[in-house]
Amino acid sequence: MPYLSVVCPTFRIGGIDVLFDGLQRQHFKDFELVLSDCLYKSRAKEVEEDARKFPGIRFKHVEPEPNIFPVSAFAACSNTALRHAHGEVVVFITDYTWLPSNCLEAHAEFHKQMGVNHALLLPHWYVLPPKHNMPQYDNLELEAYIADLESGKLDALKVSLWNNAQDYANLPEDTQNGYDRKCTELYESTTDEMAFHGKNESMKISAVLDVGGWNEAFDGSHPYQDSELAARLAYDGGMYFWTRREPLALIVNMRHTFPLLKRLRPPDANRIIWLNSMRAALERGRTHSWR
Repeated sequence: MPYLSVVCPTFRIGGIDVLFDGLQRQHFKDFELVLSDCLYKSRAKEVEEDARKFPGIRFKHVEPEPNIFPVSAFAACSNTALRHAHGEVVVFITDYTWLPSNCLEAHAEFHKQMGVNHALLLPHWYVLPPKHNMPQYDNLELEAYIADLESGKLDALKVSLWNNAQDYANLPEDTQNGYDRKCTELYESTTDEMAFHGKNESMKISAVLDVGGWNEAFDGSHPYQDSELAARLAYDGGMYFWTRREPLALIVNMRHTFPLLKRLRPPDANRIIWLNSMRAALERGRTHSWR
């Protein structure tokens, strides 16, 4: 069994090369990648073939259960990855994430010294993508994107959007699309549940499972999944959250290329679910355990 399970939900074509390139460079080798892929049926063979270019990486490619793509279903996709993970510690990342070579080593060293109720939140930063061959879809052009997927127009881009290998570490910062406060503020421990994003962050997998994993009531829309899980981990699981300014994960920002997934209700509806979950935790008489 590996010590770390790197779990990654994905809903978009491309980006597989970014993941594997960063993982191949890791100093710490006792890990597996679990890729929960909404597009599994259309690219399982291509992903397996690309993985052979990166020998030594233990890799599982699975389909979310249930898979309701193109409807937004981040929680179900992420929970599927957790069910297939066999590591003691889970490291959460997203697609198009590039990890520096000392990243998994930092996660592993932290958890070998800390108990089950301690999580490590490392920072992430968005970078601009290099020039690519992918058509650009507006946020409202989901139907056009799905039609192009089904017609085979995008087949050559299933694994990678680029013809040549990229040096992702040297891509320019995307300064217009937000940043993770952990890059500039050293909390050490934090009372801010919004500090958890499910990106370059880790905890013992038993801690996540003990609070029921990601809340699939959020599926069908977005956002609030991450802060709600963080709150349950704290209220119900007694979790302490520790932050550092590095190692810094780089995420190639493709949000202006892919359309939004279908949402069955407005984002404010997810805010209500989040608030009700917080209220229910308080009513159960749990003590808020941040420090």
